[in-house]
Amino acid sequence: MAERSTQDTESLPNHGMTEEFAEMLFGTGNSKAEIITYGANCHCGAVRLRFPFQKLEEIPVMRDNCSICNKNGYLLIYPKREDIEWTRGKNHLKSYRFGSKTKDHLFCPTCGSSIAIDFHFVDNAPPGEILGINTRMIWDFDESKLKEFRKGNGKEAIDPAYKLDP
Repeated sequence: MAERSTQDTESLPNHGMTEEFAEMLFGTGNSKAEIITYGANCHCGAVRLRFPFQKLEEIPVMRDNCSICNKNGYLLIYPKREDIEWTRGKNHLKSYRFGSKTKDHLFCPTCGSSIAIDFHFVDNAPPGEILGINTRMIWDFDESKLKEFRKGNGKEAIDPAYKLDP
């Protein structure tokens, strides 16, 4: 069950990033945004986490068209790493890198659930500060309640392009 509170989000950092990128990572900047503590887990339950974030129904969720987001069904939000509490299985996670090999795509090796993307090697993100959490892992997640998606174009923006020989 989600816990609710209100948090002042005006003080969220932007770390020299563009305002749009910082907003995507740290939230909308709404000073009276409702913050919910979400619980999430992989399909088998070997990996579990909790984190506070703005109410999903009130913010745009990232839907990117890059190959891995498309194949794994990622719908991403970007809580700060320091706010994520791994309650089970953090050391159980495995990672996969492709393309530029700068982002660890974290998954459960038991059930294969794609949990998160770690941006600790991305040049324009604050090192170590964010994770892209797959909202589909959140308890009682209902995609139909989402009002807005931020559409990414990783298919054309990420180098090298994804190609698999037939």
